[in-house]
Amino acid sequence: MGWDDLLAFGPAPRLPAHPLTRIEAHSPMKIEAHTEGDVRILALDGRLIAGTGDVVLRDAMNRVVAEGWTKVLLDLSRIKRIDSAGIGELMASRKLAQRFGSEIRLLNVEGQVHHILEMGQLLPLFTIYSDQETAVAEFSSAEAKADA
Repeated sequence: MGWDDLLAFGPAPRLPAHPLTRIEAHSPMKIEAHTEGDVRILALDGRLIAGTGDVVLRDAMNRVVAEGWTKVLLDLSRIKRIDSAGIGELMASRKLAQRFGSEIRLLNVEGQVHHILEMGQLLPLFTIYSDQETAVAEFSSAEAKADA
């Protein structure tokens, strides 16, 4: 049974937002998930690398999309290392979100992550913020403009 089968019954009910939910795995990367307004924020911490970090991000994004979130902000400020699998998973997450009517934006893209995204000419594919308050406000204003 794939995601298409699960979503064939309609969108998953939105789970009650907890102040802070920690998605744990025995891996070099952890994700703290919380909500601000109607934006689901995933704070990635550790190494977004093949075999571990990429799987944690994939699982988190699958969960977020299945829960019906349409605005997802990935905070990359605590990513210590990223490799091609991590970049691939960021791109796959973007594609998954688009497929289900969601949007991913990035927060705090710095250091090695910025350099690798820049070298791969991937920075223009994402809306990137350096301030969470601005990111949340612009996500909300983008919806308001679309509704007008």
